Amino acid sequence: MKQYAIVEGDMFLQGFEPNENYKQTGRAIQTNLHDNSEYTPIFGHEPKWYDRRTATDYMQTLIECARWDDRRHITYGLIIKKED
Repeated sequence: MKQYAIVEGDMFLQGFEPNENYKQTGRAIQTNLHDNSEYTPIFGHEPKWYDRRTATDYMQTLIECARWDDRRHITYGLIIKKED
């Protein structure tokens, strides 16, 4: 099985936290309860490894976050390791 780490520069994605757009209560009928724009990515120096499905979903969330980021260039990378 392979594990994936998402990087930006020398920092590793640790996960996401709700931001000011987060709606704590809501209803979802045939849609997602929360939108990707409701979260802010958290990066740290310690590697954090994810399974394929989680890494894929997190990359989609990062792409959505990048839409609203004012920086001119954003570079995300993927590190893949094989678990023994």
